[in-house]
Amino acid sequence: MIDPKMFDDFRRDTEAALAEVAKKYNVDIKAGHISYGSINFKMTLEVTEKVNGATDAGEAMWSYYCKSYGFERDDFGKIITLRGKKYQIIGIDNRSQYYN
Repeated sequence: MIDPKMFDDFRRDTEAALAEVAKKYNVDIKAGHISYGSINFKMTLEVTEKVNGATDAGEAMWSYYCKSYGFERDDFGKIITLRGKKYQIIGIDNRSQYYN
């Protein structure tokens, strides 16, 4: 029987094993969701191109979409204040789309 307690270690080991592949293709590879049965499991991989000199997937997404939301590429990593709280810009979530 598969022990789900091993999944965090398995994700880390998978990402480490794929580090050279990621470097070769200038992408960021993250091991994702795992679904499992009694003797097998499936794991998703998210592969993001490192565009415009980005060092990781979050920065790559930012680089690609920031202008669409009124930001500049150099805003990545900056500290902003909203309603009295300070936040650091670490990426962008472009999964939600609005349609008319």
